[in-house]
Amino acid sequence: MSESGILSRPVHVGYLLLIFLIIDFPFQYGFRYLSLPESVSYTLIDAALYTTLLVITTRLDLARITLCFLALPYLIFIPGWLNLPTAITLMAIFIFCMMRALQNTTVLAHKVITGRDLLVFILVLLWVNLSGIGGYGFQWSDYQINNARLHDLVVNAWPIRYGQNQNLVYYFGYFLPSAIIGKLFTVDVAMRSVYVWAVLGVTLALRWLSYLSKWRYSISLVIIFVLFGPLDILNLLYIKKDLAEFLSVFHNDDMDTLTFTTSQQLKFYSISEQKLFFLGNYPGNSFQLYWSPQQLIAGWLCSALMMHLFLKNQLRHIVFVYALLFLWGALVMMALLPLVIVIAATQFFNKSLSSKERWRDLLSLENTLGAGSLACVFAIFYLGGSTAANPAYWLVDVVNWRTQWDLIIIFYLAAWGLYALALLPFILTCEPNARIWFGGLVCALAILPLRIFGEWSDLLCRGSAPLMFLLLVFLLKAIDYYWHNNKKIRSAILLCALIPGTASALLINSISLSYYGETEPVKPLLSYTSIYPNFGLDDSLFNQLFRRGLPK
Repeated sequence: MSESGILSRPVHVGYLLLIFLIIDFPFQYGFRYLSLPESVSYTLIDAALYTTLLVITTRLDLARITLCFLALPYLIFIPGWLNLPTAITLMAIFIFCMMRALQNTTVLAHKVITGRDLLVFILVLLWVNLSGIGGYGFQWSDYQINNARLHDLVVNAWPIRYGQNQNLVYYFGYFLPSAIIGKLFTVDVAMRSVYVWAVLGVTLALRWLSYLSKWRYSISLVIIFVLFGPLDILNLLYIKKDLAEFLSVFHNDDMDTLTFTTSQQLKFYSISEQKLFFLGNYPGNSFQLYWSPQQLIAGWLCSALMMHLFLKNQLRHIVFVYALLFLWGALVMMALLPLVIVIAATQFFNKSLSSKERWRDLLSLENTLGAGSLACVFAIFYLGGSTAANPAYWLVDVVNWRTQWDLIIIFYLAAWGLYALALLPFILTCEPNARIWFGGLVCALAILPLRIFGEWSDLLCRGSAPLMFLLLVFLLKAIDYYWHNNKKIRSAILLCALIPGTASALLINSISLSYYGETEPVKPLLSYTSIYPNFGLDDSLFNQLFRRGLPK
């Protein structure tokens, strides 16, 4: 039997459990240096969890599991942060809209678990483990604050208030399921459970990438997903950085300098001589996962589900799905807003529909009452924080267009423009909805850098994650289309065009592997000085209208 045939054979759940036992025990005993009894206990728990995750992500409906994944934090936040009348009202609306969304979502085909599914899942386990999530691999500097947020969500009473005008305001949907587990057990258990939660999300994202692109769910798909990124190396060469000096960061023993140098040289560059600021970049998948999984994973899943619904003309809850990002990441939401506008415009200008039909789906209860109620509560919640304190300005106000226009052009081309141009011949062969979606994606990619928000251009760097994910969907669709339509040379050329974009992923994965296991101790949020973005005022409108328990 061929290798492909072997990998396609179903694998019994009992064998899965045995395989995970064999894989996990050496990790617990040999890498984590746990005692023999502890290693056995952790191995049994991990094997059961991994088997369950693989069954969930393979056998159950992908769209519905994604909806449940995105919705779960709201079932925790609503009773944990809101006063009783608001909590009862919003919970009733939320559950009602979720049930309607689950009923009206197209059921995707159920599958048996094959050897290929198992191998892909093991690669996901390794990638997420290496990323620092859960405290196993090397954690980049952002993890100090992320760990502190989860620590305080476990230790402190909800809603969290540290003192006068120090109310925790943050998009902490990613942390809430683990925070509940931590309250039942310990902070350490909460930290480890984030790993399981992230593995579930990343596996679902890979499933969506395979489904939307029609690319076989395989090891090659994982490799492309892990390595995909913008053509950073072109930026680097164009601004005449010394590549030899750049690569010398591998030999730098000062971890602070190493982290800073690596990030700035490959992922950012300054384009203003008068004012020091960073334009930012559209970071690759590995960079995003290693720095900001709390926004990245939900962005992948939400954008994938929205694309699926749009291509299937199932718009009755597409805005509600978009609104599920409120608790996961406001920056990701802003980046996807142009696509929501495209959805509305497509319906409005669709001459094949009557006036009533054009708005029937978009004005469903899910899209109006459900999304509207979430927008009301969370807009007021975030406005009570430090939104206005973040640096914000327009790109046109800080760039010298006479002397720096070339940097802007190469920035757009290297980030995504060359990819988009290469896709144009394929896009012309796509169905109308796919062409419209791609047009909206290009608009979103072009608009995103125009507004600089955050000290490190956070809107661009974090908001670009779902947009780059969708761009990869189209690239893989094109490669698959050319391959199966006797245009294998085109397919190979397009696949090779992805290689220069792997520089960032290769670098960050190499560094993470070199410093595997080096993590900072978990501390409370107040232990750090740069935490002003996490605090809101006592007299905010949210506290006056919606907060459970007024500040004393």
